Amino acid sequence: MPFDGRAHFVRGLDAFVGLSDDPDTRGHLCSCDGAAITGAGGGGRPTWKIGKEKLFSEDPGERHVGATLVYIGGGIGDDGERMCLVECVAIDDGEVDECLTHRGDLVEKKPMEQADEEQGGARMPKRRRGDRDVRRRSTKHLYLIFDDWPWGYSIREIDLLSPTAVDRRRRRHRRRLPRPIIHVEAPRGSPCLFAGVGTRIIATHTRNDPGFGDSTLDGFLPIVDVRSRGVVFGPGGVFLHLPIFFPFGDDEIYALVGDGLKMLTLKPLCPPRLEFENRHHHAGKEWAWRYLPAPPFDRMGVVSYALHPDGTTILVSAAEPFIAVDGDGAAAAAAAAGTFAFDTTGQQVWTRHAEWTMPFAGRAHFVHSLNAFVGLSDDPDTLGHLCSCDGAAIAAGGGGRPEWKVGKEKIFSEDPYERHVGATLLYMGRGTDDDDDERLCLVQRVSNGDEEQLEEEDGVVPRRPVGNRCYRLTTFSLGYDGNGDLTTGETCRVRCYKVPQEIRAMESYDSDPAAFWL
Repeated sequence: MPFDGRAHFVRGLDAFVGLSDDPDTRGHLCSCDGAAITGAGGGGRPTWKIGKEKLFSEDPGERHVGATLVYIGGGIGDDGERMCLVECVAIDDGEVDECLTHRGDLVEKKPMEQADEEQGGARMPKRRRGDRDVRRRSTKHLYLIFDDWPWGYSIREIDLLSPTAVDRRRRRHRRRLPRPIIHVEAPRGSPCLFAGVGTRIIATHTRNDPGFGDSTLDGFLPIVDVRSRGVVFGPGGVFLHLPIFFPFGDDEIYALVGDGLKMLTLKPLCPPRLEFENRHHHAGKEWAWRYLPAPPFDRMGVVSYALHPDGTTILVSAAEPFIAVDGDGAAAAAAAAGTFAFDTTGQQVWTRHAEWTMPFAGRAHFVHSLNAFVGLSDDPDTLGHLCSCDGAAIAAGGGGRPEWKVGKEKIFSEDPYERHVGATLLYMGRGTDDDDDERLCLVQRVSNGDEEQLEEEDGVVPRRPVGNRCYRLTTFSLGYDGNGDLTTGETCRVRCYKVPQEIRAMESYDSDPAAFWL
């Protein structure tokens, strides 16, 4: 056939069309009768026609690098079939650019200069991609995971550092969420199986759902880089019973699951990082989750957890009924409520760190300016308030339970028409250049509207929200007032976003938000 590369059948011409393979007509289109090509064949080469116009750029300052011809089909309200030539050219300053030239009836061509004149004004200087993306690459954002896609989840990016936040004392305006930056295909109903580390979000869902065909339990897991928008696939595993993830730095993550503790490193083992290459050329160093010593408590007994300010130690508080017992059923030496430590760089064994549990509900964060751990209070009487506990006292362990302070302000919504559903506390770090305060963000799920009662077989009648649902994002800094009380002062800023209506499973909404500051 007289084409250079791929050709397409254009029904309106009853002919195949492609780029000419003749060096003398390089950059021109070529058409060849469809019947002659699809017929019995044989005989002489069929005749063809060369397009009048040269579609490749004729700008003397541009050098052709490569091109792809794409068939678009019929246009909207127009029976004419369309094609698109995507040409890659090298320009004077050495930068490679892509110039797209659309064709309607294979005749019309509009240079970029002409298009600029029609839009009114001179052609603007090109904006380099590096300049365009530098802020997104260097600035952290909030990433929210929603169970709102038929085949899995959406990841949405929110800029919390922009000056558009709403003061908490003003009436809340519910905004629309930004469009997803990417969708992740995974079994639905388990947003808790997402983890975040560095610039990556990991979907640790088991791949044995019927919709995933013959995927194995521990075959692979997708890893999304929220900066580059790239996706790689890492070694899979089984993550059941609400795993707790501990990110270390930008390239290590630990997972506390029902069957113990395991770790995955994201450091490149070799380029390319492939299991096949690792098995055959780096024996014993294949990219896989590494199992570590099991803790002396059950995952379901964990009440609070944090990372030690030394940056290498995991701290976990567990309740007494869930402490491990020995083979005879008698209480083991560690079978009492307490706080346990795991040193990720030393002997990598669990030790009893203290005889008390930390006064937090869920994850706590170390705030350097306060020299204290901060988390949500575990006291039902102070639900929705923050709690701080001296960092040195927790780090030292032993002895009696250290003193703590409960924040003056309630961080949860106090709107009588909003019902608390779940919350996730995130540490954001230092603010902008002219603001050295450390910031935190509370991502709260609330329900606004009527509720319905659902009768179940065991007689339990839970209440589920059927009205509007939203995410309430509160950013703030912390300090102590003149009386030594923990306070947010006047730093709270609130935004509210509507929850997508496409969320399928109520159980995925009735849990703590999957949120990451990356």
